[in-house]
Amino acid sequence: MLFSGKKVIVAAVAVTLVLAVSAFAQKRLMDPRLRGEGPLKVMTYNMYAGTEYAGVTASDPAVFLQAVTDMFAEAEANDPAGRALAIARQISITRPHLVSLQEVATWSRGPTRDDLTLEYDYLELLLDALDALGEDYMPVASLTTWDTIVPSSTGLYVRNTWREAILARADLDPRHFSFTNIQAAPWSAGATISFPLPALNGSSDCPVPLEASGACMMPFPRGWVSVDVTYRNKQFRFIDAHLESKSASKNFLESLELLNGPALTALPVIVAGDLNCDLGNPESSKYQTCMNFLNTGFRDAWNEANPAEPGYTKHLPIMTERSDYVMIRDPIFSQAAFLVGEEPEDRTPSGLWPGDHCGVVARLQFSFED
Repeated sequence: MLFSGKKVIVAAVAVTLVLAVSAFAQKRLMDPRLRGEGPLKVMTYNMYAGTEYAGVTASDPAVFLQAVTDMFAEAEANDPAGRALAIARQISITRPHLVSLQEVATWSRGPTRDDLTLEYDYLELLLDALDALGEDYMPVASLTTWDTIVPSSTGLYVRNTWREAILARADLDPRHFSFTNIQAAPWSAGATISFPLPALNGSSDCPVPLEASGACMMPFPRGWVSVDVTYRNKQFRFIDAHLESKSASKNFLESLELLNGPALTALPVIVAGDLNCDLGNPESSKYQTCMNFLNTGFRDAWNEANPAEPGYTKHLPIMTERSDYVMIRDPIFSQAAFLVGEEPEDRTPSGLWPGDHCGVVARLQFSFED
């Protein structure tokens, strides 16, 4: 894997984390609902790119260039390797068969747009961390949705990408756990937001210049990936989706694309991802997105297992809204659902949360199982 020099550091931190597993985590390890045996388990986790991209829409070129420098520094200060290892620990504790990941970022820098060095690859960091913890997972599907290169105040160009990715356990007999029909796509242009970059108007560094006006725009697409899974002779489609958070109308359109696209199949379907809608808040502008799923036969695995609990997942450490879901459709039912990465002991040794969301794990059952 990449970053062989960093792997020693990852392994050392892994040993520290394993030795520091709390009594709470030990209980999780002993909980038969969470161990690797038995029915299907799935997880969704937003890895968090590590920055809020503050200031990149500034019109002043100097402010913009400094904002790009600060953006990279913020991501670096958020310790991508340490947070990847913290997420890996949650995967190691719960051992889901399938993991849906969002904001799986990469960060690169270099003197020109064509001469960049990859500095952080969140997927490789996570796989390295899982390997250091003795877990065998493999990526089965991924899609790069956002890919932008812009100059910074240091004179270096900064490239940032986002991916959606699905991981699967690689330690199971492929005769009982296999994959076909991998699909992936960004949301259509009509369902994708773009941000203006006025500081790059008329510049050759503009990601997407608009010919008519000369204005510079930065498209910010999200998307979905899916795979058809056979697990113990049962077939279903597993979809990882990341819906828009900044626009309720785009969020709504993306849900319709999903429901009329990869989810439109005769197979049982599991949608696991950051849907950026809040099923617990009818006053939310994106509430209807959640209802689009329920109105087309999906059920919320969290509510099915925990009808009296809100299941907030967003804005650690004080979570006040839901964003991350496992949506299921007959004949799949939820036996149990758990939040992961939300306890103080789940933080990195430096005190950082694994992400700005916590993860959701659902233990699922087919209606015809014994």
